[in-house]
Amino acid sequence: MKTLYDQLSVTVQASPKAIQQAFFRLAKKFDPKNPANHGIADAGTHYRTVHEAYRILMALKMDEVRVEHVQAVARYKDEQPKAVVIDTPHSRPAVVSAANDAQKR
Repeated sequence: MKTLYDQLSVTVQASPKAIQQAFFRLAKKFDPKNPANHGIADAGTHYRTVHEAYRILMALKMDEVRVEHVQAVARYKDEQPKAVVIDTPHSRPAVVSAANDAQKR
């Protein structure tokens, strides 16, 4: 039995763009509405198989992209400088943060 990657003729490391290009190439080849495919008995079956593989793989790849994005945002937030309390001769200490500094500039 072929894997979803084998059905689209791509590797496991294929990017979403490569998966999309492979799908378009195979969809055009097996499209049952294409007049060139009217003589092929299994064109519709092949088309549905390729479409299903594409749909599943793209969902998986887009989930990977979302997870990477969430992790990058979390790393970015962790790397942001925290607020610093500076003792001043006044009655209250001044709180300085990188965000406030950036807004003043």
